[in-house]
Amino acid sequence: VFAAIVAYGLHRLKSRGNTKMSVYLIHMRVAAQGFVMGAMTLGVGYSTYREFWAKPKPWNRRCCLGLLGGLVCLVTKLP
Repeated sequence: VFAAIVAYGLHRLKSRGNTKMSVYLIHMRVAAQGFVMGAMTLGVGYSTYREFWAKPKPWNRRCCLGLLGGLVCLVTKLP
């Protein structure tokens, strides 16, 4: 997907017509900022949905012991 976006941007750069380079770069910067803000908004929304509204999985109690740099976890069910 990223390669397609880059290819489209390069094609638009080549065929920009009479538009000045500075104006074109400003438009591309605004488009990139909009894309980033949209992606961040979707990510935060999805994370909030998963944390607060999605059906939680059953909890397991974990007892973790460090042993020689490794981590040994014993999983026991809560009563």
